[in-house]
Amino acid sequence: MIKITKVERKKYSKGVWSLFSDEVHIADLHEDVIVQHRITPGKLLSKEDIDVLLESEEKAKAMDSALRLLSHRMRSEKELSDSLRRKGYGEGLIEGIMQELRKRGYVDDQVFARMYAQSLLGSRKDGSRAVKMKLSQKGISREVTRSTVEELTSDEKEYEAALELAIKKVKGSYKNDEPDAIYRKLGGFLSRKGYPYEIVMKVLRKVTKKETD
Repeated sequence: MIKITKVERKKYSKGVWSLFSDEVHIADLHEDVIVQHRITPGKLLSKEDIDVLLESEEKAKAMDSALRLLSHRMRSEKELSDSLRRKGYGEGLIEGIMQELRKRGYVDDQVFARMYAQSLLGSRKDGSRAVKMKLSQKGISREVTRSTVEELTSDEKEYEAALELAIKKVKGSYKNDEPDAIYRKLGGFLSRKGYPYEIVMKVLRKVTKKETD
């Protein structure tokens, strides 16, 4: 058994405490781990007790890392899991963290998908194909992706957004180009933005007609 003789706040590490046994450093633990396991000077710890403490500390570190990421912006489960995996945390621990975050309401792929899709459709004016691809890259399920895109888009909305982009191009970087060049460049641009073929062709016909009037 090891007797804890001192519990001391670790310098330059907020919320972290160091455990000592007769001036021998035993471990550094987050404050919530100290409280959870009721660690105080005089407490006797077996090797198994220390293993449990270190396991709890590993979970606390992983949770702290996930919460720091979420403090910057909302993220999908895949984004968080991938980040924790890159930091070397095991799959079992990661799944436990995800379960806790879901329980607290800190991660919700359905809410994330809607917010992310709104951003793509709004400020970036991406087409539905691009939105679906980017949601898939974030690990969003096909069902959630499909329902989100169907809720937020329509043929009419996509046409209006694509037409707005096209008019800006024609009045801007394409303004000195020949009609054939405009047709070719604009078609490629709108396709790369993720608009469906039918929408692209409809916009091209509209813009070409305006150019030749």
